[in-house]
Amino acid sequence: MMCGTILAAELLLAVGALHPKRALYNKVYRKTTFGLGDLLKWLR
Repeated sequence: MMCGTILAAELLLAVGALHPKRALYNKVYRKTTFGLGDLLKWLR
């Protein structure tokens, strides 16, 4: 299973290398947005 995880990480890095603006946008978006599930995790 470790091989699949490494492959997935490599694919994500490849997408960032191909589309650096999109990769930067996605990184900022994931860090700055939150949903109901995130609020519930925080309240536990």
